[in-house]
Amino acid sequence: MATCQEHEQAWRHNRKFLTTIQKEFTDWKLTVAFYTALHVVDWLLVTEGNGCIGHTARNGLLKANRYSKIWRHYQPLFNASLVSRYKSAPNQFDSAKAEAFINNNLLECEKSVFRLLKRDEPVERIAWMP
Repeated sequence: MATCQEHEQAWRHNRKFLTTIQKEFTDWKLTVAFYTALHVVDWLLVTEGNGCIGHTARNGLLKANRYSKIWRHYQPLFNASLVSRYKSAPNQFDSAKAEAFINNNLLECEKSVFRLLKRDEPVERIAWMP
């Protein structure tokens, strides 16, 4: 089971990697954005004693009232990653729309998590590669 610190490190690592992915690889941007959100969410859940859980259990917890704002932004990232990984041709997504989608949902997911963690963690819009 990953610790809070390991989830924080994975979140930071994935977020940094997200800035290095070139525009033409929107399928990978969507996938990495989801895993970035997953680690920040798991950081919160482990901090609150929920331990290591799978997608179904995590999604069920996030739908609960306490986490509903997180779910509102996590769920679209989860769904987009599934489509980009399993149901589409690579690079079928419009880059500008994907970037706006990621910046909106990932940023709001992170802000909601940090509010619950009572952390003043600076989260900024993703700066994209050309």
